[in-house]
Amino acid sequence: MIVRTTRVLAEIAAASLLGIMLLTGAAAWRLSQGPVPLNFLTPHFEEALNGHGAPFRVTLEKTILAWAGWERTLDIRVVDVRATAKNGRLIAQVPEISVSVSVRGLLQGIVAPTSLDLIGGSLQLVRRKNGELAMTFGDLTGEGEDSIRDAVFERLIEVLSAEPSPDRPASYLRRVSILDARLRIDDRSAGVVWGAPETNIILLREDGEIQGTFFTQLDIGGSITAVNGAASWQPNSDIIRIDTEFSGVRTDRVAAKLPFLKGVESLRLNVRGRVGSTITLDGELRDANFDLVAGQGQATYSAFWPSGLPIKSAHIQGSFDGDTGSLEIDKLLVDLDGPKLSGRTTVLKLGDGLAIDGVVTIDRLKLEALSRYWPGNVASRPRKWVLENMPSGIVEGTKATLSLRIPDLATGDIRVESFAGKLRLRDTTIYHVKGLPPIRKMAATAVFSRDRFIGTVRSGVAKKLKVRSASVRLTNLDKDTEQADIDVTVEGALEDALSMIDRPPLGFVSLLGMQPTGVSGRTTTDLTFSFPIDRSIELADVDIRGRARLTDINVPNFAFGRTISADSLTLKVDKAGLELSGEANVGLVPATIKWIERFDEKEPYKRRYEAQAVLDKDGRKAAGLPDLSPYLTGPVSVDLSYLQAVKGKKELALKFALKNAGLWLPGLHWRKQAGEEGVAWLSIDLQSDSTVNIRQFDLRTGTLSLDGSVAFDENRALARAVIGKFKHGRTNVSATIAPHADGGFNLDVRGSEFDATPFLKEDDTTVPQATTLPNLHINATLDRIWFDEEKSFSNLSARLTGKEGEWQKIDATGHLGAGHEIKLSYEVAPIPQLSIKAANAGETLRALDLFGTMQGGTLLLSARKSDKKRPEAWIGTLDVTDFVMVKAPVLAKVLTNLSLTGIQNNLSGKGIQFVKLDVPFEFENDIFKILNARSVGSELGITVEGTVDRGKDVVDLRGTIVPAYTINSVLGNIPVLGTLLTGKKGSGVFAATYKIGGSVDNPKISVNPLAALAPGFLRNLIGIFDGSIKPDGGNSSVIPDTN
Repeated sequence: MIVRTTRVLAEIAAASLLGIMLLTGAAAWRLSQGPVPLNFLTPHFEEALNGHGAPFRVTLEKTILAWAGWERTLDIRVVDVRATAKNGRLIAQVPEISVSVSVRGLLQGIVAPTSLDLIGGSLQLVRRKNGELAMTFGDLTGEGEDSIRDAVFERLIEVLSAEPSPDRPASYLRRVSILDARLRIDDRSAGVVWGAPETNIILLREDGEIQGTFFTQLDIGGSITAVNGAASWQPNSDIIRIDTEFSGVRTDRVAAKLPFLKGVESLRLNVRGRVGSTITLDGELRDANFDLVAGQGQATYSAFWPSGLPIKSAHIQGSFDGDTGSLEIDKLLVDLDGPKLSGRTTVLKLGDGLAIDGVVTIDRLKLEALSRYWPGNVASRPRKWVLENMPSGIVEGTKATLSLRIPDLATGDIRVESFAGKLRLRDTTIYHVKGLPPIRKMAATAVFSRDRFIGTVRSGVAKKLKVRSASVRLTNLDKDTEQADIDVTVEGALEDALSMIDRPPLGFVSLLGMQPTGVSGRTTTDLTFSFPIDRSIELADVDIRGRARLTDINVPNFAFGRTISADSLTLKVDKAGLELSGEANVGLVPATIKWIERFDEKEPYKRRYEAQAVLDKDGRKAAGLPDLSPYLTGPVSVDLSYLQAVKGKKELALKFALKNAGLWLPGLHWRKQAGEEGVAWLSIDLQSDSTVNIRQFDLRTGTLSLDGSVAFDENRALARAVIGKFKHGRTNVSATIAPHADGGFNLDVRGSEFDATPFLKEDDTTVPQATTLPNLHINATLDRIWFDEEKSFSNLSARLTGKEGEWQKIDATGHLGAGHEIKLSYEVAPIPQLSIKAANAGETLRALDLFGTMQGGTLLLSARKSDKKRPEAWIGTLDVTDFVMVKAPVLAKVLTNLSLTGIQNNLSGKGIQFVKLDVPFEFENDIFKILNARSVGSELGITVEGTVDRGKDVVDLRGTIVPAYTINSVLGNIPVLGTLLTGKKGSGVFAATYKIGGSVDNPKISVNPLAALAPGFLRNLIGIFDGSIKPDGGNSSVIPDTN
C-alpha cells in the first residue's frame, strides 16, 4: 500500500516538473522573441503611483514583461514614465521603471508596487544659491531658479516613509533604485557643474528609517572618480547622515572646481578615503569626519615652492564642525620624499581667507635639502642666512605650534600670527662669521618662535678646537631688522685659538705684531658675534666680542721683547681692541699685567701695557734695569703704564711705592730709610725717532719733595733737565740742568731758600761704595741760604765748579744781617786757596759760629793748602780792622784777674775798640793752630798763640795783654829811654801774660800780673802797625820769665 502510494506521488511530481519545464521553455522562447505586453496592469500602476494629493500626474505608456538577464530574470517594466505638473509642464521623465508588486496586495486585489528600479534617464542634483539642495529627474539645463522642482523625488521619499495601507497602494513601496542614470551636479552657488555618466542610487525603508546607498563615477576635469556610500534619514527629521568612500580624486582638479578650496589647488595628489557627514534637508553641512590617503604627488604652490614640493604619501584624518565652521585635522602624516611631517591642525574660514592653527612635527630633515622645503618668501633673510651658513647637517625632532592667517586665498599672502617650536641638530656645519672656520659635527637643540630662533650647541669642533658650548640667537624675524647673535665657547691649544682669530678678515693677532706659531698653552674662549641678517654685511657690521681664559701659557718675544709665562690669564677682545690681564712672569719677574690694544685708528692710543710688580735688587736685574745701588736699595712696588699712540708716539708712566725701599741722593746729604713713606712718578715720552724725554718726574717722601722733567738727545744723552720744585726742610729751590763740554753738567739753581746746614756737617749718608759725582758747574741765585738753625745769608749769588766729587772753584756773594756784603772765593788751582771778605766782621764770625763777641769791623780771611807733605793742612791769616769787643767772657776773666776793672767795665758796657786784628793760623785735622796773633786797640793790646781742637772741644792758648796800649806806645817813642823801657818798636812797658786751657765751654785762665814791670826788651811785642816784625821762628817769646 505504501509502495503504491509513493509511486503515484513520484509520477505526479515528475509530470508536474515536466510541465513546468515545458511551460518555462515556452515562456523563455516567447520572451526571447521580445517583451510580453501587460497593458492591463498599466492603469493599476498609474493609480498606485499617483495616489491621493500628489502635486503632479504620473502617466505610463505601457507595461511589459521582459527578460532582464540571469541577474534580474523576469522584470515587470513600465515604459516612458512621465510626471506632469497641473499646468501641463513636464517635470520628470524616466525611460523605464522595473516594478515589483506586493503579493499580499494581490491577495487583497490591489496592484501595489513594493520596489521601483528607475533605469536609465537623467538625474540632476542642484544646489541653489541659497544653499538648498534639489533632486530632479530629467535634464533641466537652462531652467531658472524658480522652475526647479524636486516634487517627484520628494514624492518618492514621502511614499517610502508611509506605512502600508490598502487605501494607498503606493504605501507598499519599500525600495526605490535609480540605475544606470546620468547624474548632473549643478552647484549654482559656486558656479560649478560636474557630470557623472554612470550613477546608481538605492533607497530602502528599513526599521522605520530610509537608508540609501549610492555609487557613481564622477567626472572631475576629465578624471573619473569612483564614489560610493550610504545615507540614512529618519522620517520627520531634517538630518541626513551620509558616509562616502571614494578613490581617484585629483585634489588640484577638485580645488579648481570649488573656489573655497582654492588654497589646495596647488596640491597635485590622487586621494582616496572616506567622508562621513551630517547635513540638513536644506543642504547645510552640520558636521563631517574624514580619513584621506594620498599617494605620490607634489605641492606646486608657486608662492612657496616654484619648483614644486615632492610628496611621497599623505594621510589625513579629521572632522568638520558646522556650528563653528572649524576644520580639525586630528592626524596629519606627510612623507615629503625624505622628511616625514606629522601633526594636527585647526582650520577656520574667515571671510575670503583661512585661519590655521596647529602643531607640526618633522622627524628628520637634511639641511642640504632645506631649500626644497623652506618657502622662499617665508622669513626670506633668515632663510638666506641659514642656507648659506648651515650647508649640511640633520634636523631631527622638529616640533612646532603655529598660527597662520591667509587673508585672501586669491592672493596667497600668508601672515604668521604665532610660531613656536623646538628641534634638534646633529652632524651640522655652521659658518658663524665669514672667514672664520666653521663649527662642524655640531650637536644642538633649538627653540624658535615667530620672531626668534635660539639654538644651544652641546658639542662640535672648529678646526682643531673643541666647541664646548654655543648658542645661536636669530631675533626680530617678524620685522625687517632681523638680527643674529652667536655665542661660541671653544677650548684647545692657545696656538690654534690665536690662529683662528688671526684669519682674514679679522687678523687680530697680526695687528699686534705677533705670530701664533711658537705660542704654547691652553685656552677656553668665549666668542660673541652680533650682526644683521643680510648677505651684504661687511666686517664693520659685525659686533665681535671674545673672552678667553688662558692657562699654562708661554708667549715668546712679547711686550718689550720679553717672554710672558703664566698659569692663568684672561683675554678680552672685540672689534675695538683687546685686553689681556692676569698674574704672569714677564721674563723672570712676577707681575700683574694688563695689555690693552685698540684697533680703531680714531682712538688716540693703539696700545697700552700696564704692569704691577715688586722689584728687589734681583728683580730689577731680571727686568733689565740698571743696578742703582747704593742710590736705591730694597724692594720697590712698581706700577707701569705704557701707551703707544696711533701715529707712533709712545708714553711710559711709572709709579714707585718706596716705603720698603731705601733712597740716597748723594751731594744733597739726604737719605730715606726703609719703612718711611715715599712715592715717585715718572712720565716718559718715547719719540718715533728713538729720542726719550721724561716729561714729568715726581718724588714725595716725608722729608723731601722733588719734581721736574728731563729731555734727552737722539743718542739718549741728557739734553736738559728741569727741577720745577725741590723742597727739603727749609730748602725750596728750582733748577735747570744741562750738559757741559767737559762731560759734566751745568746747574742753574734759583729759589727762595736753601738750607746749607747739612753740607756744613759731616755727611752721615755717605756709603763706602758711593759713586763719585760727575763734574758740576753751578750758578745759584738764592733769596736766602741757611748755614745753621738760625743764621743765614741773603741775596746769595754763587758760581761753583766741581770735578770728580771735589769742588774746584767757588765764587759767592751774599749779605748778612742788615745787608752787609760777604764774598767767598775758593779755588784749587794751582793750589787750594780760600778767601772770605766781609763788610761786617762781627756778623760774619757769629754767622760762622767762630766768634760771638765782636761787633763791626771789616774782615779778610785768606788761606791756602800746605805742601804735599801735609795735604790736609790749611795755612792762612785772618785780618779784621776797626771792630769792637763786647761782653767777651774769657777776656773779661783775664781783665778781672789783672784788676783792670776800668777796661773790664768798658768790655761789659760799650765795648773795647780795636783798630786791627791779625791772626796767622794753621788748620789740620780739626786742630786750629794760632801763630802769634795780635790785636791792638786804644785801651788794650793782645797777643795769642796756641791751639783749638774742634774735634775734642779743648783749647790751649797763651799770650800777652798790654793795657793802656796808647800810653805804652807814647813812652816807647821817647829817644833812647823809650827803647830801654819798651824794647823794640811795638813793645810795651806794662804787660801781663796769660794762659787759657781746658774745655771750650769752661776754660781755666791764669795770668802773670808781675809782667807789668818787666823791661821792654823782655816783652817783644810784634809790631802790627808797620808790619816790621813777622811771626817767624826768630822772634823771641812774648811770654816773660815769671821767675
